[in-house]
Amino acid sequence: MTAYHMPQFPTCCHPSGSEFRAIPVDSPILIYLGILISLVIHVYI
Repeated sequence: MTAYHMPQFPTCCHPSGSEFRAIPVDSPILIYLGILISLVIHVYI
C-alpha cells in the first residue's frame, strides 16, 4: 500500500485519490485524519 507513504492526501480509503485531490490538501485536518485512519488500519490489520 503506497497510500501510507503519501502524507499529501490520504488515499487509504480511495485508491484513485481523486476525491481527496479535489479538496485543498493544505488543511491540517485532512492530514491528521489521514494519519489517524492509516494508524487505525495498521492496528486492526
